[in-house]
Amino acid sequence: MKKAGIILLSVFIAVMAAGCGQEMNLTVYNSTGIVSGGEQYVVLHASWDGGQKWYPTSTHALDDSYVNEKNSFTVKVKEHDTVRVSAEGAYYKDETTLVTFDLDSKGDFTQVVYGGFLEAPSWYAAVNLESVVFYKK
Repeated sequence: MKKAGIILLSVFIAVMAAGCGQEMNLTVYNSTGIVSGGEQYVVLHASWDGGQKWYPTSTHALDDSYVNEKNSFTVKVKEHDTVRVSAEGAYYKDETTLVTFDLDSKGDFTQVVYGGFLEAPSWYAAVNLESVVFYKK
């Protein structure tokens, strides 16, 4: 009986530990509605505890189901990393008025990523003109 209890406790601890220190994907995508071309552009920035990346996009995504290599990038992050996402760019407000934007001037958009039980979730950062929305699936 004692042996069975030790085995059950070992299995329980192993299952609980399986969700710790997970590596997961973070996809940062352009959801500003801006398509790059001419003087219009969007550059995405991300930094996390293990690195940083910037990426110029050529198109945008309505949501994460439209994510592709032209409007996003994906990096590996670890559980409990603090992720910071920003963007800068320019777009035409009307036919003649070119407006620049820099999300750093709007706030500090950070998220501490965390894993799931047994399976690592995928994290997303949707970059808008005014903010960044973090979520996981």
